[in-house]
Amino acid sequence: FKVIWFFNHIYFNIIKKNIDIVVCKEEGEKKKMSIKKDWAAKVLKREKVANKTYELTVSKPEGFKYEVGQYVNFKFPEPYFETEDNMMRPLSIASHPEEDVLKFVVRESESDFKKMYKEIKTGDPVSLFGPLGNFIPVEIPKDQNIALLISGIGIAPVLPFFKKLKDEKHEGKIKLFYSNRTPDIVTYDKELENYPLGDNYEYIKVLTGVQKRIDGDFIEAHVGDLNNYVYYIVGTKEFIKSMRMAFKDKGVDNKKVKIDNFG
Repeated sequence: FKVIWFFNHIYFNIIKKNIDIVVCKEEGEKKKMSIKKDWAAKVLKREKVANKTYELTVSKPEGFKYEVGQYVNFKFPEPYFETEDNMMRPLSIASHPEEDVLKFVVRESESDFKKMYKEIKTGDPVSLFGPLGNFIPVEIPKDQNIALLISGIGIAPVLPFFKKLKDEKHEGKIKLFYSNRTPDIVTYDKELENYPLGDNYEYIKVLTGVQKRIDGDFIEAHVGDLNNYVYYIVGTKEFIKSMRMAFKDKGVDNKKVKIDNFG
């Protein structure tokens, strides 16, 4: 069978178990890569990066290519226990394409998938379907002001995004609003606080257990004219809904708001 999806400058051509992806840039330059439907990988390391939050490092399959901000459908093909839970979840890639491994971040919950994520051992097999998504553009104007509105483990694609901006010598302002309930679950806190993006970078940590939640007035107090920024929002459905309402109430152009919903 053959299914073609067209969106923005990317289309997927899915034929049986193979996928051809063509990424068309604005200048007309084309970059083509063929990938299989499923990629086999092995667990290399599991590391606790915050309270009840784990970073899983897996081998990067030969030929696996992706862009910053993409995700995969991550699957445990051999769970340790009987389960009726779907052992596949969409997970943002938390590593940069130049790295020779793939990283993912998951927070504990009662689902069997999350329990398996906590119990997985070095050398165990995992399956990846992807890469998928186009959350972060391949090309970003150098002088564009960027604000990221992130909750919880929505932080996964941010560090590779920051590396992309650093490598491209981005000149616009960069504001990171990072919302968590308590300080012990703030993931990659030190890395985010000290990331070398220069004087145009500001890290705004919001702890909702003791602070007011992020709203339109709070964002406006930090960025000034709201329509002078492009916004990247990653979080639960509730978080995204509240951010959308905040921007709607403030009259922000919807084209300036980009959403990655993992909830």
